[in-house]
Amino acid sequence: MPKTVGDTLIGVLNDLGMTKLKWFRHKLCERKQEPTIRRGNVENVDPIDLADLLTRTFTENGALDVAIEVLRAIDCHDGAKELTDFKKGTSKVVGGTSIGHLNIYLKNAMGRMLAKCSHE
Repeated sequence: MPKTVGDTLIGVLNDLGMTKLKWFRHKLCERKQEPTIRRGNVENVDPIDLADLLTRTFTENGALDVAIEVLRAIDCHDGAKELTDFKKGTSKVVGGTSIGHLNIYLKNAMGRMLAKCSHE
């Protein structure tokens, strides 16, 4: 099954470790752009719940942008790059499947249909 935005966020946040995750949550609350997240909403939140909060607050695409911004602010450039690469590779996720995977599936299905039509 292809990785979703949530899966990717959870993986990156989980890789931060306790200290960097705490710093991530702190910096996330310092953001001035709307919508903002209150400190009480992220205190002691694990990577799974934090990824869920990010996607609910900012939408999936926005969550990636905000996470990339915060990761760069705390000098976690590897995590920021991983999210940037994921964003470039999938652009959008629909029903847990990336657009890129859908395009491949549709292209293969169209090829099978055309091959079947030419044999009839």
